[in-house]
Amino acid sequence: MWTYTVTYPSISSQTDSGKFTITVSGNSGIQPDIIGGSYLYEQLGFEKNSTNSFSVDSITSTNIISINRESTLFIHSDICNNERDNVLQEIYTGGNETFSIINFVNQDNETTSKSLVSNNHNVYRFYLTDEDSNPINLNGLNMILSVTVFKKNPIYN
Repeated sequence: MWTYTVTYPSISSQTDSGKFTITVSGNSGIQPDIIGGSYLYEQLGFEKNSTNSFSVDSITSTNIISINRESTLFIHSDICNNERDNVLQEIYTGGNETFSIINFVNQDNETTSKSLVSNNHNVYRFYLTDEDSNPINLNGLNMILSVTVFKKNPIYN
């Protein structure tokens, strides 16, 4: 039976590298791989969709681990036209505690404004993702949005 042990540097006796070291025993010398897929790669400290091979029954994360909540959220909508994506607004959550309410107020509507796709529609779709476009599960909590639609004064063009 293969047994894995995950360790993190003890700050009382080691330099905190921010990385996990994973060791395996009971593997009869066979070196396993950790595949950093689309979801847990950040938590384990590996690159997305990477294959990471043990060497001499051990492996250390290539990146620092990230077990915090998402630091950047993206509100997507079909109301806007951005040339390359449908991101209506990005929200940086660095100042918020884990599991807290995020209260975001756009301080500069004109700078972060997007072009309206069409003024002939009155139904639009909004959704929230992380930086990899994975949907954010709000676990039953509400997301309340206010959208401001305005026409720029042509004198500033």
